[in-house]
Amino acid sequence: MRTRRLRVLVALLLVTLAAVTLRRLSFDPAPWQEDYRLLREHLTATYANLEWAVDGRGLDLAALDAATRDRLARCRSNIECAWALADFLAAFDDGHLRLDLGGMPVALAAVLPRRGSGQPARENSKMSEGSSEPPPWPAETTAAEACDRLGMHDDRDGFELATASLPSWQEARRDPFPAGRFSLPDGRVVGLVRIPIFDQRRYRAACEEAWTRREAAACDQGCQRAFRWRGSANHLLDELRATIEALAGVDVMVVDLTGNGGGTDWVDAAARMFTASPLVCPRLGAIRHEHWRGRPARALEAIERALAAELAAPDRALLTDARARLQLWRDELEGSCDLTPLWRGEAPGCSRLTRAPVTACGPLERVPPDALTGVDEDARDVVFEGLSFRYAEGVWRGPLFVLVDRRTGSASEHFAAMLQDGDAATIIGEATAGSGCGYTGGGTPITLPHSGFTVRVPDCTRWRADGVNELEGVTPDRAIDWSGLGAKARADAVVDALQSR
Repeated sequence: MRTRRLRVLVALLLVTLAAVTLRRLSFDPAPWQEDYRLLREHLTATYANLEWAVDGRGLDLAALDAATRDRLARCRSNIECAWALADFLAAFDDGHLRLDLGGMPVALAAVLPRRGSGQPARENSKMSEGSSEPPPWPAETTAAEACDRLGMHDDRDGFELATASLPSWQEARRDPFPAGRFSLPDGRVVGLVRIPIFDQRRYRAACEEAWTRREAAACDQGCQRAFRWRGSANHLLDELRATIEALAGVDVMVVDLTGNGGGTDWVDAAARMFTASPLVCPRLGAIRHEHWRGRPARALEAIERALAAELAAPDRALLTDARARLQLWRDELEGSCDLTPLWRGEAPGCSRLTRAPVTACGPLERVPPDALTGVDEDARDVVFEGLSFRYAEGVWRGPLFVLVDRRTGSASEHFAAMLQDGDAATIIGEATAGSGCGYTGGGTPITLPHSGFTVRVPDCTRWRADGVNELEGVTPDRAIDWSGLGAKARADAVVDALQSR
């Protein structure tokens, strides 16, 4: 009986091995190779950091291309081919260049890395409007209904350091921005504020509170977009100001951005609330592609309408400067550049990124929040993005420190980099994730026809004051290796770093 069972098991094993071998022998990698060809062409045309990957990071695209082609030619299963594409994307080490696993087959999603997971993109809210228009909402729409429809939810982390172990810790606020104060051995009192994320969609309670405070009225498509990107964010900025004011009397302010993966445009206003220094928004590099070409024209139309009205001299000067910069940007976007030589290890002799003097916040580097008050709202929004939000500069005016780690990315890197470049803060912790600028209007994704993979592709670059791509990450002024540190050890490390001023 045992011999018969053994023979049956051996026979089954042989049949299984034969079936697997047959599948591998008959596997055709050609559709995967076509997916790769399309992906490479798409990156050549739309990936904002392709040139920098070669010039700034030293990536050998010719070698990477040859290795990927070889792997795809030799792969004998879907999993092997999928890994080849995943490793190809991982070689760029860009938190925003990633596989979107939303529609991926379960078998593949279980084994492939979610490139850039935990690093939400910094979306440009003015350009993030979907193509499908939702119906108007009636005036009696409740806060819960509105926030459900907008996809608002609570998903945030608190302090990762043991605040209770900080000397003389006193909690000031819990939500939405946990905060408190503690004392240093030298007698200085420190205010500590935690900003867990810059994505207003992850502050559900703030959404409901903001909706409740708005005037009851029907809300059409424009109203819905404005509330999603501005209304809820403005409420959070109000809460952030209240948090800073609740810490009145402290000698030093610390903003905790550890684990903050990014978010949306209100980050710029938030940074300006922590300093009286005139922060300069970083220079923007946009791909010379259809994705961007219509934007200067729309912005110029709004500015021309505003200039046709009676204006105070300072307002007219700002609008005229913005118009001149947008015209330069518009003309530059009309050009193109073939980056195909990069895949052969050759210099293309041109750039696909614009270098016109426009910034990630609009055509101007900085416009005070009380400027252009007599100007049409559309023009204010395109001149400087911060004017779309409700905030005040310099709510805190004293010494500022910002805590970061390797998970601090995207919009939170913008926060830290802008303050560091403006000599307005001391950065403490680890080098940040290096996600840099992300997507505007959803970016320029591609869905590959055979695998069904969607690859999200960043369409912009932010250049720091020294000309370095923000994708390199923010290097701290005072280093702390957070790895392996428990909550109390983290708190002790922060106290030690603040003492070594």
